[in-house]
Amino acid sequence: MYSVIQTAKDFGVDVQWAVARRKEYLNQKIGELKNEQSQVLQAFSGNNELNRFLLLDSMRILDKEIKKYESDLNFKNSRNDNRITQNDIERAKQFSLENLLQNIRNGKAHCVSGNHMDKHPSMSIKNNFAYCYSCGWHGDVIDVYMKINSVGFVTAVKTLKPL
Repeated sequence: MYSVIQTAKDFGVDVQWAVARRKEYLNQKIGELKNEQSQVLQAFSGNNELNRFLLLDSMRILDKEIKKYESDLNFKNSRNDNRITQNDIERAKQFSLENLLQNIRNGKAHCVSGNHMDKHPSMSIKNNFAYCYSCGWHGDVIDVYMKINSVGFVTAVKTLKPL
């Protein structure tokens, strides 16, 4: 179900509509498989031992398919909060570094690394990338956000949204 949700978002389609269509399809498939199971059960009675063995094997396969569809159908829309896509990363990188840092003058700011005292701005800001000429720390807007706010990559990507 996660792929349906992500695809709907990527294509700009209403997520609830896409999920409803998927659930409709899954319910239909489950119904068809259960109907097929009923037919197998009816054929089971009155057959010889070999046929019964084959029919039981068919039942196992059908049961496995039903469980797969039911699992997908029962998927909760609470996707794993640690998942991000390449699109999420690219979107976060579009956030302006100038809006993230304070006191940028002439393309220079105080270093965010915390590795040294920075009396005079030593970090150059250019093309949404930072480089400290004193300590060598460097990074893009995601790295800077992570350093300033002491958060992980996923949190930074989810938080940064271009203005």
